[in-house]
Amino acid sequence: MGHSSSFALLARKIESNTPMTLRININAKAISYAILVLALCFISVCILWKANWVFDIFWADDYQLVGRTAIGKPSHAFTGSGRFWPLGICDYCILLLFGSYGRSVVAHYAYNCVVMILSSLMLLAFLNKITKDKNLISVFCLLLLFSTSSFLLIHMSCIFPERMIFFMFAAFMLCAAKGCEKQSTLYYCATFLAAAYATYLKEQIFGVVAIIVATNLIFGENSRKDRIFYCSLLANSAIFVAIYVYRHFFRDQGKPYAQIISNFSELSFAQFNNEPILYLIATIAFIRTYSILIKKDKSRVFTDSLLFAGVGNTLAYSLLKLYSPYYVFPSILLSIPALAVFLSKGKKFKIIGAVLSAILCSLLSIRNSKEQAINIWKHREEDHFIFDRLINEYQSGKDVYWISLEYEDPLYKKLDKKKFEAYEFFLNYYFGRKFPLKKIMNLDQLTKNSVAIFSEETALAPSFSVVSKKLEEKGLKLSQTLTDLTSRIYRSEN
Repeated sequence: MGHSSSFALLARKIESNTPMTLRININAKAISYAILVLALCFISVCILWKANWVFDIFWADDYQLVGRTAIGKPSHAFTGSGRFWPLGICDYCILLLFGSYGRSVVAHYAYNCVVMILSSLMLLAFLNKITKDKNLISVFCLLLLFSTSSFLLIHMSCIFPERMIFFMFAAFMLCAAKGCEKQSTLYYCATFLAAAYATYLKEQIFGVVAIIVATNLIFGENSRKDRIFYCSLLANSAIFVAIYVYRHFFRDQGKPYAQIISNFSELSFAQFNNEPILYLIATIAFIRTYSILIKKDKSRVFTDSLLFAGVGNTLAYSLLKLYSPYYVFPSILLSIPALAVFLSKGKKFKIIGAVLSAILCSLLSIRNSKEQAINIWKHREEDHFIFDRLINEYQSGKDVYWISLEYEDPLYKKLDKKKFEAYEFFLNYYFGRKFPLKKIMNLDQLTKNSVAIFSEETALAPSFSVVSKKLEEKGLKLSQTLTDLTSRIYRSEN
C-alpha cells in the first residue's frame, strides 16, 4: 500500500464534466441506489418472515441462543472437538441491552437485518472507492453477492459466524483503503481490530488474513507504516494458531473436526457447482496471477490479495472435506472487489463476457437460495410442534426420557450429550421453566406411559438390540425421526 499504492493506481479521472453527462450519471446513480434499497428491503423481509427458532435443521444449533440470549444470558460459541470460534455469536449479547424485547426471536432476526445492511453499505463504500464512484458496477457486484445461495442462508439463521465475517471484512476493506490513502494510524488500528475479531469468528480466517498480508508484502509498494501494520496482522494470526494448537492438542486432546482427504477434486467441483460464481472467480484469479507474475502488473495488489485469500479459503475447505454453502461465502465476499475492478478497467469484450457469466451464475444460485429459504420458513412454522407435543404429553401424566448408553467411541458420547442439551434447552424455553427431561440408562424405568428419545449414536451402539427389544416390550413404537439432528422419538400408539 503506501502513497503510491494500488489504491492510488486504481483511481481514474472522470472522462467528462458536461451537463448532459452529469445528468446521465446522476440518474444512473439514483436508479442503481434505488435498486439496491429495494434489494435490501426484500432480503430483510425474507429474514424476518415467519421469524421463529428452528430445531430440526442446521443440527439444531439455535439451541446455543435459545439457552443463552433468548433467556437473558450472555451468548458464547461452543468450542471443542477441533472447533475454536469463541466470538462466533457473541455479538448477540448487544440485544441484552434492550430487556425483554432483546430476548425475543424477532429481535434476533431484526438485528441480523441491521448487521446485513451496515455490512452492505460499508462494502458499497469500498467498491465505490476502488472503481472511482462507478456506482452501477458497485451495485451490480453487491447484487451478485446477494444472489449467492449462502447470503440468505447466513442471515436467515442466527448461528452462522459468516454473518459477522461479512461485517468485519467489509470494515477491514474500507478502513484499510482509508488507512492507506491517508496513512492514518487510526484507520490502521480499526483495520487491525476488524481482522483480529474476524480471526476468532471461524478457524480458517487466520489463514485468509495471512494470505492477504503475504501478497501485499511480497508484491506491494509499502511504506514503513504499512509494513508495521502487516506485521501486526501476521502476529495476530500466529497468536491464534498458538492458542488453537494448545487447546486442541494439549488441553482438549479431542478428535479433529475434519481430516485431510484424497478426493480433493471431487469436493472442489461440488463447492463450485453449488456456487457457480466460484468458476468466474477462479478465472479472474488465474488472469491476475498471470498479470502479476508475467506482466509484472502490480496496480491492483490489495484487491488481488483479497482475491487470492478467497480462493485459498475455498481450497482449504475442500482439503478438509467440509462442504456447505456458507463455508465459501467469505471466498465470494473477498473476491467481489477484484471483480469490480476487473469490470471497471477491463476491455469491452472481457467486460461483456464477465457480466453475462456473472448473471448466469447469479440465476443458478438464486434457485438454491429459494429452496433454502422455503426450507427455513417451513421449519420456522413446524419445529415448535415437536416441543408442544412433548410438553402436552408431560402435562397429561407421561414421563419423557432421554436414553443414553455406554459408547465405545468417545465421539458418540459427545454427540449424544450435545443432542440431549439441544432438547433440554428447547424444552426449557417453550415450557417456561426447567422441564423434567430425565436422562436414563436403565430401560426398566420405561412404561407404556413413557416417551423415549434417543440419538442415532444410541442406535449404532452394540447394545442397541437390547434397547429395541425393551421398547417393543413396553409397547413403544417409532413416532418421529428428526433428520438433521438424527434422533428418534418413541411413543405408545394410544
